[in-house]
Amino acid sequence: MSYDHDKLIKLLKESVSPWHTVLAAAGRLEEAGFEKLEFSGDWDLKAEGKYYTVCRGSSLFAFTIGKKIAGSKKLRIAAAHTDFPGFAIKNNPDMENTVNNLISTYSEKAEEWLSQDLMPQMNSIIRELSSGLVGFITFIKNVILGIIVSIYMLYGKENLIANAKKGVYALFSTRRANQIIKDCQYIDATFGKYIIGMMLDSLNIAVWCYVGLLILQMPYAILISVVVGVTNFIPFFGPYLGAIPSAVLIFMVNPIQALYFIIFIFVLQQIDGNFIAPRILGDSTGMSSLMVLVAIMVGGGLFGIPGMLIGVPVCAVLCTAVRHFMERRLADKNLPTDQEFYNGLDQINEESHEGVHLRRGREVRRDEAFVFKSRKTEEKEK
Repeated sequence: MSYDHDKLIKLLKESVSPWHTVLAAAGRLEEAGFEKLEFSGDWDLKAEGKYYTVCRGSSLFAFTIGKKIAGSKKLRIAAAHTDFPGFAIKNNPDMENTVNNLISTYSEKAEEWLSQDLMPQMNSIIRELSSGLVGFITFIKNVILGIIVSIYMLYGKENLIANAKKGVYALFSTRRANQIIKDCQYIDATFGKYIIGMMLDSLNIAVWCYVGLLILQMPYAILISVVVGVTNFIPFFGPYLGAIPSAVLIFMVNPIQALYFIIFIFVLQQIDGNFIAPRILGDSTGMSSLMVLVAIMVGGGLFGIPGMLIGVPVCAVLCTAVRHFMERRLADKNLPTDQEFYNGLDQINEESHEGVHLRRGREVRRDEAFVFKSRKTEEKEK
């Protein structure tokens, strides 16, 4: 009797759910010689056979066959009943209070987390998404308006220019108005030459980049060529700004090809910067490499990417204006305007206006530096 009791206790411990009960009972039936049948299949029953079948994992049917099978071998289940052995938990006030306290505590924590952490974060995310969406819609609106205004301006370009000239001649003297119109024409020519030259250079870089990527069998050849060509509009930094994200994109596919791509872009930019770009751009800006670099850095610092794009032609116009102003001031003082005159210059003779060239090894004395004289003193010395 104790043996059967132990087996029952073991079965009850294993039967934590209907599915566990079915598994435990099936194992014991197979140990007793029962054969499993597929619930939805055709059964080939034999005399004195022991069989069981499982329905949906939670119901088990077991039966035996007598010594003789009368009539058809088919079996039809007319009715079924499923029992799940388990224990009913008695009323336990202490456990009930403990469970209620746990539910209350965690409910308060969940409510606090929802109100203090989740909802503020959701509000912040929604606010940022809304701001980004509004900014994107505003950007699209400005682009569309810009295109419409540009079309109207191009359509009425001649009338706008004529009215502008009319206003300039009405506000200024004829000599001053002529100079203002010449200045505007120079600015237009400078910007036009620079933009057209950069477009041709960028197109050239994009084509050569595409050909090189095809030869090297790299992925995303068209996309990367377009990115490199567009960013080439920015001198010095542009090629590298386009190469970095392109290299990252290739690196995710093949790290070795990313290294080859970096080397290829470096060689391509060296060829373009030293041979191709100077021939295309020519002397459109008339600026030194240092001034171009300064223009890009200042323009980018003040206005970002647009500042880097237009910084060079703007600086070229300003440099021309400053150079002409200095030449006029020198001419008023009867001083030479040629830059070669000032190479290695130490001083200019105040009377003859002849240059005194740099004397090697001579140091300026302390009493000669930072000497401030009034106009009256200078007149007396004269």
